[in-house]
Amino acid sequence: RSHPHQRRSPHLDGHRHRTRGRARGLGFSSNQGSRSEETRRVKEVNRASALLQTIIDEVSREHFIDTAALIIEDDEREGIAGDGDLRSTEAMAQVARKVCRVYMDELDNVFLATLLAYIQAAKDQDREDVVELLNCVYEQIILLLRMDLPGG
Repeated sequence: RSHPHQRRSPHLDGHRHRTRGRARGLGFSSNQGSRSEETRRVKEVNRASALLQTIIDEVSREHFIDTAALIIEDDEREGIAGDGDLRSTEAMAQVARKVCRVYMDELDNVFLATLLAYIQAAKDQDREDVVELLNCVYEQIILLLRMDLPGG
């Protein structure tokens, strides 16, 4: 049995269809745009992380070699040396500056934000050795950026 009030109204069907079509259209384009933006950001952060890891590896390797050379040099002088920690810190700064200079064209805001996030993560994990290295890299990048400014 079909009752007249049980039949669907064409007006309601049309309204439901329009609403569904609008929602689907807006939802699709909005999600698509935010997904591609998210994908772009993830790629930028991954690129920055890989670059930071390269810089960390190079600074660590070169600083290790320089430190080993200082230790050998100090041993040859029979321990007559100045402040070893200060020399080591300055040596790391010089190495970091040299390495960062090579990559300056690739260092952007995403890289700096990634570096700051790494510094915070290292602090959260009480990794003072890593914090020291990352802070040194950050300071040298800022120094190099200042040197590139007019009058720097």
